[in-house]
Amino acid sequence: MDDGSEVLQLKELLRHDPEAVIRLFESQPSLYGNPSALSEYVKALVRVDRLDDSELLKTLQRGDCGQRGPPPPKKKYIYIYILHLLLFY
Repeated sequence: MDDGSEVLQLKELLRHDPEAVIRLFESQPSLYGNPSALSEYVKALVRVDRLDDSELLKTLQRGDCGQRGPPPPKKKYIYIYILHLLLFY
């Protein structure tokens, strides 16, 4: 299945089963780099009220996947980034 059809599948699943979107996205690392798939994943996390406890948020809070560098962004900036994903993808 190509990225386009996987994103369409995520969009359709989101209408009826956001938990299935989360499971599918998390089980397919090939989707991680796809902004449209990531957007559907974030929407699903929001619908089931799991964004605050998600690995995605924890990774973004660590900044640069936990490597040394500038301090991680503040939580409010992470939410702005996530909102950007939801609005523009």
